[in-house]
Amino acid sequence: MTATFDPNLPAAAPAADHSHDAAEGLAAVRRSPSRMALRRYMSNRLAVAGAVVLVVLVLGVLLLPVFMHLDPYTVDPLNVRAKPTGDHLLGTDGVGRDVFARLVYGGRISMLIGFSAALLAVLIGSLIGALAGTLGGWVDSTFMRMADVFMSFPNLVAIIVVVGIFGANVIVMVILLALFGWTQTARVVRGMILSLREREYVQASRAFGAKPLWLISRHLLPAALSQVVVLMTLEVAGFILSEAALSFLGVGIQPPTASWGNMLQAAQQYTVISSMPWLWLPPGLAIALTVLAINFVGDGLRDALDPRQR
Repeated sequence: MTATFDPNLPAAAPAADHSHDAAEGLAAVRRSPSRMALRRYMSNRLAVAGAVVLVVLVLGVLLLPVFMHLDPYTVDPLNVRAKPTGDHLLGTDGVGRDVFARLVYGGRISMLIGFSAALLAVLIGSLIGALAGTLGGWVDSTFMRMADVFMSFPNLVAIIVVVGIFGANVIVMVILLALFGWTQTARVVRGMILSLREREYVQASRAFGAKPLWLISRHLLPAALSQVVVLMTLEVAGFILSEAALSFLGVGIQPPTASWGNMLQAAQQYTVISSMPWLWLPPGLAIALTVLAINFVGDGLRDALDPRQR
């Protein structure tokens, strides 16, 4: 029996097309959310540039003292406010200390305060916001009224008073900045928890007897983690600026310990600003570059972790 060919029958699709479609489908399945977020972040040139600048700055303040002999404390009365030379790359300050060494060590202090205070503020705010959004009722009202009090309080005046009582050091600055900086994170986390707790999987867990703390740790906070990370980057930039402002006013980190803020405070005379730019320009540029880079990283993370923001 011989087979007959019917020209009206559709031609069979090539096997290669089926394999190509299957490969594309498999690739789409394997494309995890983290990889997609990384891809979106890498497509943002400003965010990538900000990350590179931030990494260079952090590595610089951490590693330069390992490879270079930098002494930020030695005073040379015979070499006061000297211009940049081979021995002093950025000159010397008003008491003869090396400006480049103080810039590096001051970066350590300023970044340590910024990152530590932001981490502590985010932890406090996330916990308070999660408890307020999950438990509701009087717990929610109490925490939110407390947040209103902290937001309406003059933070700068309060910090100046506390510093005047306990003195200014890194630990006090971190605690004070975090104490007055947790409110924004708490409000954002609370708002997200209020919407997430009505989801089906959360309602199902509650129906099976899940406790509030279990819901917070397993379902609610992990779902809000992307927004918390973005908030933390923005908090770091804000706290670095706050430390610089307090030190510039003379109530922050006190000499001889170096910070970018007290370096600017020591160079606020008119004659220094007009004729000695090596005393104020390096710390000013360091603060500006660090804050700008962190803001770019935060914007990139926001777009990468939440594509609806694009």
